[in-house]
Amino acid sequence: MSQIINWGCLISIILLVLDVMIYFCNDAIKIYNKSTRIKVRPVGKTRTYVYEDKIAK
Repeated sequence: MSQIINWGCLISIILLVLDVMIYFCNDAIKIYNKSTRIKVRPVGKTRTYVYEDKIAK
């Protein structure tokens, strides 16, 4: 009888660990997908750079 209870506890702990790992993996995938959607905007010239360029001409 004790062995059956031990196996039941082992199976429930394994299922709990799998559930937590799946939850963390889903969160990681969602965060990765959000970060790839954000595109880097091209950086234009700053005003001081354009101003210095005009003085040099």
